[in-house]
Amino acid sequence: MMKSIEEQFEAVRQLRSAGNITEEEYQQMIDIINNSQEGEVKISTTTDQTENWKRVRNGLIIFTILHLLLEVSIGDPQTVGISVAFNFFVARWYLKRQINKGVHKDNFALFGFLIALAVFGIRFFLGVSLILLLQ
Repeated sequence: MMKSIEEQFEAVRQLRSAGNITEEEYQQMIDIINNSQEGEVKISTTTDQTENWKRVRNGLIIFTILHLLLEVSIGDPQTVGISVAFNFFVARWYLKRQINKGVHKDNFALFGFLIALAVFGIRFFLGVSLILLLQ
């Protein structure tokens, strides 16, 4: 009888904690279990989530730097930090939520950049709409 996915993961974790397998073998077993569970939510390990966050963070930081340069060049220097920080933290919150859900992307840096761009676009659209409504 086939064990549930949780039982399979627990058995592999026990092997690793007992020192019976190496970290590489552990990762291979986790990948095999994930791949055998088609149609079900894949469980990603904490290591995967940390690595994915590092990649996403690079894209987010690149966008934040470009956003800061744009705001400084066209905006009021005293209010620049507010919009850049807001954009960064909203995008960061959404990206961390997606990673914790186990979303897998081919290019996490691009994913981070595009989500930050989407947050910027929504904020820009709402700001322009509000200005037009108040006129």
